[in-house]
Amino acid sequence: MQQQRCDSFKLKKIMIHLGLLGSGLFVATTTIYAQTLPINEEISVDKNQATVTSELADRVQLPTITLTATQDSTRTEGTQAYTTRKVSTGKFEQSLRETPQSISVMTRQQLDDQNISNLKEAMSQATGVTVTTNGAFAETGYNIRGYRAIQQQDGLSVGSDDSYTLAPARDMEMYDRVEILRGPAGLLEGNGDPSGIINMIRRRPTAEAEGFVNLSYGSWNNKRVSVGANNRLNEAGSVRGRVILTHQDKDFFYDHANENRSSAYAIVEADLTDKTMLTSSINYSQSESVPFYGWPPHGGGFSRKDYFGADWNKTKVPNAFEGRLDLEHSFENDWKVKLSTIYLNQDLKAQMAIATTPNFETQKTSYYGYKKESEQSLYGGELSVSGKFNLLNQEHDLILGGTWSNSNHQVGTATSYDNPNRPDDWNSGDLRHPLVRPDAIPDPNLDKTEKQVVKSSLYGALKYKLHDDLILTMGGRFSNYEEKSRGIGSNNSSDWEKSAAKVTMEFTPYAGLVWNFSKDLSWYASYTDIFSPQTEQDWQGNTLKPRVGWQVETGIKGEFYDGNLQSSLSIFRLRDQNKATLDRNPEHYPNRYCEGDGINPATFGCSVAGGENQTEGVELELVGKVTDQWNVMASYVFTDAQVLKTNSTAWWDYAVGSNFAAYTPRHAFKLWSTYNFNRGLSIGGGLNAQSSLEDSTTGQHNPGFTVFNAHVAYKVNPQIDLSLNLNNLFDKSYFAGMGYAANRWMYGEPRNYMFTLRARY
Repeated sequence: MQQQRCDSFKLKKIMIHLGLLGSGLFVATTTIYAQTLPINEEISVDKNQATVTSELADRVQLPTITLTATQDSTRTEGTQAYTTRKVSTGKFEQSLRETPQSISVMTRQQLDDQNISNLKEAMSQATGVTVTTNGAFAETGYNIRGYRAIQQQDGLSVGSDDSYTLAPARDMEMYDRVEILRGPAGLLEGNGDPSGIINMIRRRPTAEAEGFVNLSYGSWNNKRVSVGANNRLNEAGSVRGRVILTHQDKDFFYDHANENRSSAYAIVEADLTDKTMLTSSINYSQSESVPFYGWPPHGGGFSRKDYFGADWNKTKVPNAFEGRLDLEHSFENDWKVKLSTIYLNQDLKAQMAIATTPNFETQKTSYYGYKKESEQSLYGGELSVSGKFNLLNQEHDLILGGTWSNSNHQVGTATSYDNPNRPDDWNSGDLRHPLVRPDAIPDPNLDKTEKQVVKSSLYGALKYKLHDDLILTMGGRFSNYEEKSRGIGSNNSSDWEKSAAKVTMEFTPYAGLVWNFSKDLSWYASYTDIFSPQTEQDWQGNTLKPRVGWQVETGIKGEFYDGNLQSSLSIFRLRDQNKATLDRNPEHYPNRYCEGDGINPATFGCSVAGGENQTEGVELELVGKVTDQWNVMASYVFTDAQVLKTNSTAWWDYAVGSNFAAYTPRHAFKLWSTYNFNRGLSIGGGLNAQSSLEDSTTGQHNPGFTVFNAHVAYKVNPQIDLSLNLNNLFDKSYFAGMGYAANRWMYGEPRNYMFTLRARY
């Protein structure tokens, strides 16, 4: 127990609203001596209990107020802030200034202000993140510094080893915040693109009864409801639970397409002893949508309302399940041991008609039918020991741990191409009205494959205080990787075959230095290696060698107004070698190891190891409270991604000096700000702007764009809020991303609105 005494202050005015939210202590409004305390002020407390005593002797005598709660200095729910005191991404729980890499946080308040309901919407507003969408399967990818980012939930990977992750359109109602670490994270993940980490942090239970109901309605018949409840589950409050349910049903701005999603999230915390806590959570979701492969290049002269596809197009995720168990025990000497396990499973079924390259003069094309069925699962865990120790009159931090995961992916696909001799059997030639039928497409399970990936690692990190204001972080990770695959369809049944991409105890080092050279500012620098095994094969059946590389980064971070306003400036350079790319040499086709006929590049399946790529850039961010009423999030990112060396033995896609990250803009600026007036009124707005995109391999070009958004909200009373969000305020017609030569050009949403009522009790 700790007591915080305030008896040195005289009272002018005091207004206190106290509530226990989540696992932290929240003081909503406290004015002492005409000074407003920071909303997310950190209080030093015992791990499980906190006592705050206010004694204003002399002029006014007030009764002692005692609160008991679980302390969580990283939690953002209820803080009304765009900043957080500490982050958990990076193994150590520490402030952003103490983290020697670029990291951003989207808090619960910002998610609510921008009315963000899924991860795709969140990442479109995040610093340094580019969203790429495959409209066909509702699959979404997130690129950081030119590469695909890795997704985590509370520090554990929730991604498969394929292009897209499990449960890609996560509902954000179950999360307290999203932490985005930019740049390679070899200490956190043993393999993957050298991009960064998107770490989604779950909402935790509270010890007091409370709940919410959110109702939303918007453009294109967009209906959404979410409800949640918290409470202690026994009289002592040692067992706490939380439940959140969501459902959304909406159409799209283009014809015929719609989507509905439902999710259920439940979490229970139990204090087994005063030093041991067990946490269990589950998340179950379902979704069904009408897929869309997008417009022809630059729209092909068609409007944003036109839909190209069959009336039987459908993507269904009948089952997406996540289960998690965490056990944590704290010792008396500031050390703790933690065990975390996770299990994920997702099924997907899809069928659609896809347009080939159209004739823009006749506005006609051929379609082909496509079916896909897949089941993905992953189970894994992490065991770690961490704590503090004293050496040479300084306190240092150490963590040691290990991770393991096993992912399994079963997938079957089938395609029926247009018969050029009998086009009437397939389509009318009209882009809008294809005649291709699903019964002409074979069963996708006839050629089904199964892939299993097993990963494990041992890691360690030391945060060593060289001086009160100089901290050196050193660490490394030993990674193991093994993969095998087989055919399980009636047409391709085969035995397990192990990939040559096996890795044993591969070491990835990491080092970072932070210098707090003033009260508000810190300088940092970091270095990390890149290592990622590859499973692609060349035309002779050889598995490509692993990707290797490195990144160096330096910058300055600031915290102002007691940490309520945070800023960062980072400069980085990243080198990446041997990245697999398609082999487009027609002399290598056909062959027994990979698909392709040497004529149609869309069928080429062989790969080559690339030369060397470089990404370098600058990232600036300002986020937090400029004043007590004014929140802001502003960022600018410059990214230069180019080919330094090509593989002279390969039919290379890119020329030296060309941009290899065609879907990452060179310039990107994002702004969001809100201002709270008296009497409950707040207004806000922002913009997203990016420069043009170029693909040197296809000649495709997507112009840059700027989109403006607006927000107005009114607090009817302490329990009820009303808000209106307007997106694409000036109805800008633009393409959110660059597609292919035939399709996948996705228009950005036209002007739209969303009205929301939030009620709390």
